[in-house]
Amino acid sequence: MNFKAVLFGVLLAAMTTAAIADECALKQLASLDVSIDANGISIPAALEGTNGYFYVNPDYSTSELAQVAVDGLKLRQLPVDRRRGFTLAYGHEILKYVDASIRLGGRFEFKYPVQVTSPPWQTDPKYLGLIGRDILAAFEIEFDLAHGKMNLFASNHCPRQVIYWTKSAPVAVVPLGAVHSPGEPRGIGLFQFPMQLDGKDVIGEMTFVPKDEVSSLTAAKLFGADANGPSLAFKQLSIGDIALLNPHFDVERIDPKTGCKVGDFEEYNAQAPSSVQVTSCSGGSDVRLGIPALKKLRIFLSFKDKTLYVTAADAN
Repeated sequence: MNFKAVLFGVLLAAMTTAAIADECALKQLASLDVSIDANGISIPAALEGTNGYFYVNPDYSTSELAQVAVDGLKLRQLPVDRRRGFTLAYGHEILKYVDASIRLGGRFEFKYPVQVTSPPWQTDPKYLGLIGRDILAAFEIEFDLAHGKMNLFASNHCPRQVIYWTKSAPVAVVPLGAVHSPGEPRGIGLFQFPMQLDGKDVIGEMTFVPKDEVSSLTAAKLFGADANGPSLAFKQLSIGDIALLNPHFDVERIDPKTGCKVGDFEEYNAQAPSSVQVTSCSGGSDVRLGIPALKKLRIFLSFKDKTLYVTAADAN
């Protein structure tokens, strides 16, 4: 036997394996400070070279620019082609967009058409807009709200090799929903996933808004609860092996006839053309996790794997 040849083959295989592992190792691109207020979470970002803040919410399929910011920077606004559909945001039809340049982390620039809206938080000029899944999907993202961080990673990592902050704590591996908004790229489905509430299977959603909510229909149907009050308390919310004890939810009023949030149905139809009037809603979540619950978790959102990886916030 040629021992030199065998030894060379073993060394070559080891070097190749190490090179492959290094090539797809998790690579952090940026670490952004997160601020939390009554409207959600925000990060520092720039619009057309002007520094400010953008709210972040992966529950939103598309990003937005605040009308006040667009006017203040004197950005050129273009009319939306209404033949492509009708969109309502914050009680107003979206009529304009801007070919905008948005920069994250001081180095990642996105330039493409972004819709202009009039959100309730636009009275503060430092908030320039909202970043949704259309931009966020360019990265793999860690949300560490307990420590005020949102970390961006490259998507060319080894499959399912993303939890770097613990080797022993329980990790929930949760598939994201397969439902897609019209016009969204495949693989960026609605931010929905399975969980359990007091031992019953429910569809959850991470909303990154200031409150946790449970659907009034879910509360009544699954738990026989009186959903007429403002809030409900439960014993345990479980995402895989991760449990949150004694969760408390505001009740989200859902019309049992339409499946729509009370008020939304009428508000939309009051402004929408007759050709796109809504008669019912579907695909809603049973439970919506906002900032109170998310601060107790550490979350890695992998668009590549179409998966959420979740640990307790204090896992180490």
